[in-house]
Amino acid sequence: MFALFVLILACGPGAIEAGIFEYDHLLIKSDGRILERFAMWSQHDTPFGSGNSTVSINMSFQKSNHQTTGVLDGFFFDIHDLPHVGYRGHNPYHRYLCCTPDMVARNACAEAGRVVYDKNYRSDSFDHHELIFHAGVASLHWEQTYEVKHSGVQYLLIVNCADSHTGTVVTNGTTIWRNPFGYLPGDDWGFLPFYSSMTIVYIVTLVVWVILLLTFRSGLLFLQHCITVVVVLGTAELILLLADTLQYNRNGEISMPLLVSALTVSTLKETLSRLLIIAVCLGFGVTRQRLSIPTFIGMGIYGVFFYLLSELSQVSDALQEKTMLPIETVWSIYTFLPLLMLDFIFFVWIFWGLAWVLRDLRLRNEQVKARMYRYLFVTLLLTLIFSLFMAFLEVAVLAMFADGAWKIWWVWDSYWHFLYWAVLAVIAIIWRPNRNNTRYAYEQLGTDASVAGGDEEEVELDELGGVETEPAGPAELQREPSAE
Repeated sequence: MFALFVLILACGPGAIEAGIFEYDHLLIKSDGRILERFAMWSQHDTPFGSGNSTVSINMSFQKSNHQTTGVLDGFFFDIHDLPHVGYRGHNPYHRYLCCTPDMVARNACAEAGRVVYDKNYRSDSFDHHELIFHAGVASLHWEQTYEVKHSGVQYLLIVNCADSHTGTVVTNGTTIWRNPFGYLPGDDWGFLPFYSSMTIVYIVTLVVWVILLLTFRSGLLFLQHCITVVVVLGTAELILLLADTLQYNRNGEISMPLLVSALTVSTLKETLSRLLIIAVCLGFGVTRQRLSIPTFIGMGIYGVFFYLLSELSQVSDALQEKTMLPIETVWSIYTFLPLLMLDFIFFVWIFWGLAWVLRDLRLRNEQVKARMYRYLFVTLLLTLIFSLFMAFLEVAVLAMFADGAWKIWWVWDSYWHFLYWAVLAVIAIIWRPNRNNTRYAYEQLGTDASVAGGDEEEVELDELGGVETEPAGPAELQREPSAE
């Protein structure tokens, strides 16, 4: 079912309007509405770009029963005007849009069947447009272009109140939302410089890593090949995300194959990154040559479940946010708790593994390798702390400010991309290719009984990539027996 879902999305329509919204026989039933929201930068304070900031509406409305009268209330306004639309009453968490006979009796509004708003309110960003169906009139047209004068989240609201007796209305047409820099939503503008920067960072990381692989290609460790795959996937992910964002900004369309490909590569990179971190924390390639069969099977099961759930969650979230496709939120709800549980298992697993590896290294008195694993422990601990901090901060900001914090929405997704690269960079630095790749670190010290003291530290540092040492001949690795 999951594979079919992703395949349908990838092989479906080549492009879907995002900054350009199309309405094809969309029904506005009695007591129904159309609500569009889009973050917009005004021309005078846009971070980049010099075009006009406009919202163009070109919509037609056809009433099913043209023998009766009816009315639709249309509004265009920004976030600062929101408190003047609707009626809250005694419930501060619920907004009543339509005036009812009961509300008229309580003097809460004046006319039943119309949207409640402050008729005395005046603002250059607020406009109320009446679409009145007179008897015998079956269709109406609304064509207008609004210039965005204040940066913020803009709203288009069209309401068919039940007590207006308008009946079902069929809607056709388009709305075009264009920022000074293109069709990209204002809350996503930060992805352009961020994806560009991270693409360069990953390319530089890949080039440096390939140079090290070619320089020390004799006897590379399996762990180093795993790091290579993750770096390649990270580079491909950022290139695809940048291409998708550029196309979205240029054409106002989202390429479904490009979007799904980017999310699939992203999920695959996250999955392999987690498996790589688990393997490293269990001592693979340093304190043990291979993982046990139960551990290997457990990692495989974890990887499969994490990949499937994460892919489904990311694809459904992206389509809900960027398109008008009818993707049910139930997909995100069903994947949230299992992914949260997998996150918990991941952190328990890696810190449990690190604790045992550090204990084993202390018992074997391998101080240099223990120091390297302590560096890794501190890195992962800081990662956990900052991740929890960012998660709570995101919840707090969205709960208290919601649309008011639109300028930093892109930071929440960007943080995780940077975090994955940072942890990968730390692991790559510690286990980078070097001149001693022909031997595992634990085999070098376990089989060479003559190595001790300062020479032990020199060999270990060289193998683990902690420091660079001068090339040593075979005789220098053996300590001369002291004369009695």
